[in-house]
Amino acid sequence: MIRRLNLLLMIIGVSVGTIIATTVTAQAQSGSKIAFVSNRDGNPDIYVMDADGSNSTRLTDDPASESAPRFSPDGTMIVFDSLRDGNREIYLMNSDGSGQTRLTNDPANDFDAAFSPDGTTIVFASFRDGNSQIYQMDLDGTNQTRISNNSDFDFDPTFSPDGSKIAFTSFANGAQDIYVMDADGSNRIGLTSNSLVNAYADFSPDGTRIAFASGRDGNTEIYVMDADGSNQTRLTFDPASDVEPSFSPDGMRIAFRTHREINREIYVMNTDGTGLTNLTNNPATDVDPTWGGPADSDGDGINDSVDNCPLVFNPGQEDFDNDGIGDSCDSQTGPPTTKDQCKDGGWLRFDVPVTFRNQGDCIKFVTQTAELDLYFDPAE
Repeated sequence: MIRRLNLLLMIIGVSVGTIIATTVTAQAQSGSKIAFVSNRDGNPDIYVMDADGSNSTRLTDDPASESAPRFSPDGTMIVFDSLRDGNREIYLMNSDGSGQTRLTNDPANDFDAAFSPDGTTIVFASFRDGNSQIYQMDLDGTNQTRISNNSDFDFDPTFSPDGSKIAFTSFANGAQDIYVMDADGSNRIGLTSNSLVNAYADFSPDGTRIAFASGRDGNTEIYVMDADGSNQTRLTFDPASDVEPSFSPDGMRIAFRTHREINREIYVMNTDGTGLTNLTNNPATDVDPTWGGPADSDGDGINDSVDNCPLVFNPGQEDFDNDGIGDSCDSQTGPPTTKDQCKDGGWLRFDVPVTFRNQGDCIKFVTQTAELDLYFDPAE
């Protein structure tokens, strides 16, 4: 009877979990954060807010100017640049603002840092060899290596989601365009060629598109194109300047900085340009938005990196069969009912007093349960 009661509760729990997962779609999006720069407290510092613009929190507090925050892939760290040590250098901190650490130390300016998809490498721009070029370094600041090498000014690098490409902005002879190159700096290819301002490239999470800003139509607006440079499409239409686009983690929205208000503010829109919403409404200047934050795709409060069911709501991390897969996304959440299931390897033990030490135990359990004669492990 105890076994039957537990099985009944388990079945009910799965049903409830399914219902909950259906009702938290909006909640899943609220797990992401937007980092940005604001001078609302006197000088430009790094802030973070929820994806709907609420809960704005200051992360840095230094008399010098900070800029260009970028989240690590797992959302636990933010890389940024700062003037606090005289010239612009790259710093790293935890996503709550703690543990601020200087990564570069060069007389020239280092800036525009971004993480690789695996979180082990940081790319950045630097003037240390004369003109601005793209460099990379390890997460602790070691092994700083130049990866672009040309007479143009290259800056604002960002990795593709698979880590194979780096998109960046290059300036030469009055033209500023978006380029892409292999992660080692080879195969440099221009994606835009309008001899106008094209900048702020950002890959979509699936790597198929790049959002960017362009001044080709008179004022600077947000555009999107395929990753190979084709199908360039304008998304914003406003006399003011719209720049600095950043895709949301689900690829459904784009945050950007605009001058359409009296001061600079951060807006968000759908990827087709609809649904424009002002996220910041502050007399100060709010700029440089970047989407990220703790990766929590299902909004259950568990970081994706440790979530046993990262795409389905499972806040308690229930795992009835202890196979490492959360009940909400596990096809084997109940006890085995056939002998074939005993061979799958996932049916090892349960939360009630039944332990399968071997396949024979499992088969015996299936047989006796079918006869309504419940088997309990003698060890219990």
